[in-house]
Amino acid sequence: MQEAGPGGLVVVVAADGPMSTYESFTLPDPPRLILDIPDATHAIPQPISARPPLVTAVRSSQYRERPVKIVRLVLDLRSMLPFQVATAENQLRVQLGTSAGPPAPAAPVAAPAPATAPPPAAAPAPVGKVTRVDLQSVRGRQRIVIGTSGRVTYNVSEISDPPSLVVDVSRAQIDPAGARTLDLRQVASPLSRLQATQHQAAPDPVVRVVADLRNPTRYEVQQTPSAILVELLPSAPAPTAQAAAPPPPAAPVVPAAPVPAAAPAPRPPVAPTRTVAAAPTVPPAPTGRLSMDFKDADINNLLRIIAEVSDKNVVAGGDVTGKVTVRLVNVEWRQALDVILKINGMGWEEDGNIIRVAPLAKLAAEQKAREDARVAAANARKTEQQVQVQIEPLVTNVISVNYATAGDVVKNLDRLKTPGRPDASIAVDERTNKLIIKETKDTFEKMETLLRRLDIPTPQVMIEARIVEATRSFSQSLGVEYAFTTNALITRGTAGHNLTPISVFTSQAATGIFPTAASNPPIALSFPASGTGVSGIGLNFGTLANNFLLGARLSAAESENKIRTLSAPKIATLDNKEAEIRQGTQVPYTTVDSSGRTVVAFQDAFIRLKVTPHITNDRRVSMKVEAERSFAGDRIDFSGGFAFKLEQRKASTNILVSNGATVVIGGLMQTTDSVAETGLPWLKNVPVLGLLFKSHSIGPNDKIELLIFLTPTILEEPRLG
Repeated sequence: MQEAGPGGLVVVVAADGPMSTYESFTLPDPPRLILDIPDATHAIPQPISARPPLVTAVRSSQYRERPVKIVRLVLDLRSMLPFQVATAENQLRVQLGTSAGPPAPAAPVAAPAPATAPPPAAAPAPVGKVTRVDLQSVRGRQRIVIGTSGRVTYNVSEISDPPSLVVDVSRAQIDPAGARTLDLRQVASPLSRLQATQHQAAPDPVVRVVADLRNPTRYEVQQTPSAILVELLPSAPAPTAQAAAPPPPAAPVVPAAPVPAAAPAPRPPVAPTRTVAAAPTVPPAPTGRLSMDFKDADINNLLRIIAEVSDKNVVAGGDVTGKVTVRLVNVEWRQALDVILKINGMGWEEDGNIIRVAPLAKLAAEQKAREDARVAAANARKTEQQVQVQIEPLVTNVISVNYATAGDVVKNLDRLKTPGRPDASIAVDERTNKLIIKETKDTFEKMETLLRRLDIPTPQVMIEARIVEATRSFSQSLGVEYAFTTNALITRGTAGHNLTPISVFTSQAATGIFPTAASNPPIALSFPASGTGVSGIGLNFGTLANNFLLGARLSAAESENKIRTLSAPKIATLDNKEAEIRQGTQVPYTTVDSSGRTVVAFQDAFIRLKVTPHITNDRRVSMKVEAERSFAGDRIDFSGGFAFKLEQRKASTNILVSNGATVVIGGLMQTTDSVAETGLPWLKNVPVLGLLFKSHSIGPNDKIELLIFLTPTILEEPRLG
């Protein structure tokens, strides 16, 4: 180190060969001047003595080994000073301070090639200002923004090894606080580092912005009245053949136009550059993910990196402080933000495109305050409503209940009563089936709406019954024979006659629940009976779909004496209300009264049907059917009188049929014996001797089956108006 007059100092860096290129930049906090010398190996003896007060310490090291060896020299300054760097033979001369004159002539130093050569000025241009250097993400592209105080003269050049872009702003100065370096190695960006320094202080001040690239990258440059914009473009893949070919010769570089000065220092020539970038060899990191490796990094600096990766605006207050040592590889930025903030007791909340960072306690307090405010507002509204209800006048109204019982609907209306109004009431007038409601206007309207939806006519069902006695041959002609000993829907059989298909199911027990005939199978059914005579005790159920053809068949059979209609009653009943059909006679028998006389008494022999219909939502009818028959059997004679054996059949079932379909109940069998007498007229009637002139023969048993046809029909309510 050598003194260069008052307030000046010259630092000389010697090497065993020419130093063709170098990079210099400053850092403001604490003030430092850094020199990076590429293609060099560190061999400086340690320690290096400093020269206070300008330089407080000097440090050097082998900064990088791969891909290019770099020696870094760091000068710790007491305060930011203007400086000038020049080369002389195998030396680098760094002049610090403002009183020193221009440096000795220097050897050529690699400098960026100008993109355009500005026209020579007739007089020295005024010194401009570089106000800021930032990296922005615009429409998925990275943009370097160099803010200026106005339009300036600049040169843009590209260095191939290592790949970097250099922007030199002529006749410009940068505020020491604005000279900084952004380390972007752990960020998903085509840049690895962005630095802005006062490259030359006098006589021609130059601000240099160096962007270290991960790979050669195409770019576009434009200038606005307040900034220089360098937009990095996506690299196009190079063809394989071109990739294997040797690199093209470097394009000639146009030197910067000289600026007139009293004693200008010669501008060194720049190294050859390439203007077309090759295809990247390492794919960029996926959007929204990042990698970082820092020790004792300030949390606010990490927030800036996350803001760049996430493309979000990050706001952090003065209470967001702390340091963190972190190593993250390919982590989603939200997860990285959570981890980094939690270590320091911080949290974040997102509002649109803005992320706000604050201590967890502060965020929790704000959340609680918002919840308390919402609860307070809700309570205030509730209190206001309660006060409004308390002062709202009550209105007395009388509502007629048409179909329901007034007393039954009160329990549903009680649930709508206004709370906190003990003077509100609902009274029932049973004589007129009306409700007397004393309520607020709004509550009364709600009650009235509910009542009109509940007070509707109960649907009615017309049940048409037809009770006939039929021969077995007629029941077979219907296409169905009812078995006595099975309890399942039978699906085997042959087609019947002239009727639409029949669903059949039987019951063996006296009472029970049976399968329903929700739909008809595609064939009529016929199967042999397994019982004979009155020994079968089961009733059988089935459905017929075509009532018109059924009526025609019954009428034709009755004209042929194959059936006899015993009764054809009709009865209408409300939904879910039981209807009963009963028909019968009285059978005599003898008995002895209290005085010992023989008298004739009678007991009922009848057919009774109990049907409880229910209309389903799909307009079908579910019926609970109870069928019962009792009839006189064999006569029993005894001393002093006689009696008849009373036969009984009874069964119950639940069945589902379509509206207007017919349910068939069979299996009520009765057998009659016929006795034939033949002989000579008149002679067969002679007492005792007549037995010689006549004979008796017992005919075949005649089986009669009682068939009950039930047809439920939903009665539609007439429309008014």
